Amino acid sequence: MSQRVKNELLNWATILYIIIFTCLSYRFHFENKLIIGVYGSIITLYYGILKQQLENDKVFKEIFETFNKRYDENINDTLNKLRNNETLEENSNVKNYIYDYFNLCAEEYLWYKKGRIDKDIWEAWKAGIIENLKIEQVKKLFDEEKCNPLTQKSYYGLIEELEK
Repeated sequence: MSQRVKNELLNWATILYIIIFTCLSYRFHFENKLIIGVYGSIITLYYGILKQQLENDKVFKEIFETFNKRYDENINDTLNKLRNNETLEENSNVKNYIYDYFNLCAEEYLWYKKGRIDKDIWEAWKAGIIENLKIEQVKKLFDEEKCNPLTQKSYYGLIEELEK
């Protein structure tokens, strides 16, 4: 469910609770202290939920920026060169960048499973991962990683997710 839909539901639910309570207070002649307390509670809850959503957005932004920065530093250039069939020595730097990429993908998936990464964003990243796995050197190392049950666990379920 998108954030916009969640916000609309929160707004409508808040309005509905206020209307229902107002009708009940007129029908049953609640005391003013109770009415003020309930309205205060509804408003406090509403703003608490909004504040939590803002905090979640901040955490997401930090995660998103961190992942993009890590990807852009060396991984993106390496993958683009490999994709364009540029001759790169199979040295430890290339392998390390590819392993860094696998670890980055696993962390992205972990944060998606924890609900910190939106489904649409994860689906876009997943499509990119699948595309990058078409690169011969990347696929070769990935296949080696997924054949080892111990290393599979270090990817937090990413391998299983990609094989769906």
